[in-house]
Amino acid sequence: MNLCGHSQAGYLHRQRVGHRNQYTVILDAPLRHPTQTGLSVRDLLNFLTGHS
Repeated sequence: MNLCGHSQAGYLHRQRVGHRNQYTVILDAPLRHPTQTGLSVRDLLNFLTGHS
């Protein structure tokens, strides 16, 4: 999935700044896969980076 797809899925917010795009991760967005019910993007990033 590309950045546009992640933005449409609700994981990213895109804002135009001059001639460039600025992306912000929506940390509280829920993960959509059925096995990840109740988990957010924040939970996934904490797991991947070793933070709790």
